[in-house]
Amino acid sequence: MFPILSFFLSLIGLSISTYTDLKSRIIPDWIPYGMVVLGLGLSAYASFVAQSITPFLWSAGVTIATFILAYIFWRLGAWAGGDVKLFTGLAALNPFNPFFIGGFFSFSLVWGGKELLAVGVLPFFMLNLFILSIFCIIPYSALLSLHALRKSSLRKEWAHLTWHSVVDAFWLACIVVLLYDLLVLFSLPSWVIVPVLLVSSFFPVVVKKLLAIVFVGLVLANMIPATNAWSVFAVLLVVNVLRSWYGFAHVHVLTYSKKISQLEEGDIVGEWIGLVNGKVVREKPVSFQTIIKALFERDLVLLMKIIHPPGEAWANPQQAAGVYSEQIALLKKAVREGKLEDRISLKASAPFAPAVLLAYILLNVVGDGPLAWGIFS
Repeated sequence: MFPILSFFLSLIGLSISTYTDLKSRIIPDWIPYGMVVLGLGLSAYASFVAQSITPFLWSAGVTIATFILAYIFWRLGAWAGGDVKLFTGLAALNPFNPFFIGGFFSFSLVWGGKELLAVGVLPFFMLNLFILSIFCIIPYSALLSLHALRKSSLRKEWAHLTWHSVVDAFWLACIVVLLYDLLVLFSLPSWVIVPVLLVSSFFPVVVKKLLAIVFVGLVLANMIPATNAWSVFAVLLVVNVLRSWYGFAHVHVLTYSKKISQLEEGDIVGEWIGLVNGKVVREKPVSFQTIIKALFERDLVLLMKIIHPPGEAWANPQQAAGVYSEQIALLKKAVREGKLEDRISLKASAPFAPAVLLAYILLNVVGDGPLAWGIFS
């Protein structure tokens, strides 16, 4: 009964959040706070019924872990404050995948001896939800790139990005199938391909091309079947093209300029402006790729600079609530004194709650198996 209650309470909270996010780009605090209270309350009652503290500990632990991870993303400027609260509320209600829809209809899909439409035994549902939410918002944002094609000056750049995403998908498909066949050849567990692929994404283009040439040579020598490569390429092609279109839309559609003299409280800025060692400094926001690279290279100096930039911030893209009136006053003063150009970059991000709602429903249909964590469970 508890998973059913968790599912419907989460669905109600996400539906209301989606409506308010689309209407006013705001998720009222009472929704995630209520979800936290209900989630912890349900788990406490489950512990009482079962005469075991375990259900409450799972719910509390997943809630705390989700909040910490979401808070880090908020500090890095990748999430808004409402998204942090929403995921924390969902974690309290869903320490594990309720798997209501899939379990109710009893779907079945077996591949490689594993049941894909099933729930994992590890508490990684919220991580699965985060990953799938990103994938769900990318198509919507990517299609916005088509809106920018009205400008003839951007069509060449769009075509260039699209072509390179097709080529990159081909290189990656070759590497994926080559690695998988090597794993099978040496009887290694299939999960090894996940960290290897993450590392291979940082390979120079020359190395990727060499690996692709090796793969093509093995195919021509009839040592590796090419059938798997075409199916992998088709999937990666869609993902890669949508990803490149998303980046294009982020730069040319979801980012725009405005005069500082016309700046309003709550505007979400797209660059860092502030006072560093007595000088007015303007810096572009750090890309998500730079953050990932810093994490892989364990560059603590860069990470600390991203989380807490040095100096006095007058405009900070990491402020999910936008600029304050005091910061606007300092920016306008710098413009009047000729220390700052009268322009600033602003962000117009796509609503995230609808993507979370779609991802939540999909995971309740397919379970955890299709995602990476299904391999471990």
